[in-house]
Amino acid sequence: MSDRVSAALLAVLFTALTVVAVLGRDPFAGRILFSVTDTHGVHLGDLLFVGAWVVGLAGCWWLWRRGGE
Repeated sequence: MSDRVSAALLAVLFTALTVVAVLGRDPFAGRILFSVTDTHGVHLGDLLFVGAWVVGLAGCWWLWRRGGE
């Protein structure tokens, strides 16, 4: 499998996991930073997942740029 295919598959996986984590309920949610609707908002714990997503996509970008086999 080429580096670019691996990078694309990992980017999809990281994004899917982050969406599931942010939309779901977890014990590390923490306090609400700001409300989006009456029943939903951005929690402190969501920042952890978004940070991990950014790091993961940076690795995917590096892998994509490496190109080759």
